[in-house]
Amino acid sequence: MSSTIIKLCHGDDTRRVALSAVSFAELSATARARFSLADSFKLTYVDEDGDAITVASDAELAECVRSHAGRVPKLTVNGAVKAAPAPAPAAAAEPAQQAPQQPANPFEEIFAELSSVPAKLLTAMKASPEAQAFASELGVDLAAADDWQNVAAQVEASDKVKSKLEEVGKQFEAMMEAESNNNNNDDSNADNADALPVHMATCDSCSERIRGVRHKCLDCADFDFCSACLPRKDAEHNPAHSFLAIERPAAAACRNRFTCVPSTPTLHARLVEDVTAAAGAVARGDAFTKVFVLENCGAAPWRQVRARWVGGDRAGLPLSVRVSDAPVAVGERVHVVVDGQVAGDHAGDVVKSRLQLIDARSVPIVGGDITIEMKVL
Repeated sequence: MSSTIIKLCHGDDTRRVALSAVSFAELSATARARFSLADSFKLTYVDEDGDAITVASDAELAECVRSHAGRVPKLTVNGAVKAAPAPAPAAAAEPAQQAPQQPANPFEEIFAELSSVPAKLLTAMKASPEAQAFASELGVDLAAADDWQNVAAQVEASDKVKSKLEEVGKQFEAMMEAESNNNNNDDSNADNADALPVHMATCDSCSERIRGVRHKCLDCADFDFCSACLPRKDAEHNPAHSFLAIERPAAAACRNRFTCVPSTPTLHARLVEDVTAAAGAVARGDAFTKVFVLENCGAAPWRQVRARWVGGDRAGLPLSVRVSDAPVAVGERVHVVVDGQVAGDHAGDVVKSRLQLIDARSVPIVGGDITIEMKVL
C-alpha cells in the first residue's frame, strides 16, 4: 500500500513523515509524538495565494495534499512543547530570549522538486505504450535510454527523424509559398496573366518566359512548351515524345514580405553512364534495378542529395531515394540505384519514367535529370 509523505515544521525543526492514509487523526498523533507537543496545537499550510490555511479534518488534509499536485505538502505546527518536570527550587533567573526564527527559503524546495522532473518524465514515458510506439516510429529505443542525453543522441542519429524533418520542411516551404502567392495576389493590381507562376524556363516555340503550366519534354534534355504553344507540339516537335505538365516552379521567388537569406550556390550534375543500359527489356510483373553514374560537375559539393520520381510510368519506383549519405565533392562520381517493378497489366510496349536529382531544399540540380526507358516483353 502506498503511503502519503508530509513535511512537518515546528520552529527550526523539520520532520518528513509517512502516513498510512490521509488521516488527520494519524497526522495529529504523529506531530504530537515527534515534537513532544502539548494537547492543544494547530496545523497550517500556505496555499498558492499566500494564505495560511488551517487543517483540522480529514477533508481539509485531503484538499491540502491535492492542492500540492504531486509535491510534498509542508505543514507548520503551531503549539507549545510539553513542559519539562519542574527542577528543584533555585534562584530566579531572567528568561532567555528566544532567537528569531529564520524564514525558510521557498526556492530550495522548488529547485529540489524541479531537479527530479526530467528523470520522472523519462520514467513515465517508458511506462506509456503510446510514448514507446511514437519513439519507435522515430527510431528511438526509450527502454535502452538511461537519461535524456542518451535520448538526444538517438534522435540526432536517427534517419527517421531526419526524414520527418525533411517532410516538415517541405510542408513549411509549401505553406510559405502559398502564403507568399496569396500576399502577392492581394497586393497586386495586375491582370490574371501576371498572377500566374513564372518558371525559370523559356518556351522553345514562342521564345517567351513560361507562365502558368510548363510542359517539359521527358525525352529531351532541355525542351519546353508553354500552354499556348502545346497544341503545335506534333508539328514542331517529335510526336512520339512525352511531356510532363509542371504547374509550379520548384522554388518560389523571394517576396519582400519575408526576410531574404543569402542564396546558396546552384548545384550541377552530369549523367556519365547508364550502367544497366544493356538490360533494356523486362517482362510484365518482373522487378528490375537501374544503376546510373552521375558526376558533380558544379562548383559546390552536394549534401543530402536525393533522386525523386517526377513523371512518366511509376513502375513501382520509390518516390524518393537517397543518393549518398556523405557529401559528394566537386568532380566526384556517385551511383544512383533505383528498384522498380513492371505492373502485370501494364499497357504498352515501353516503360518510360523520369527521375530528378534534388538538394536538401528540394531544389532540382541542373543537369540531374535521369530517364528510364525499357521495352516490355
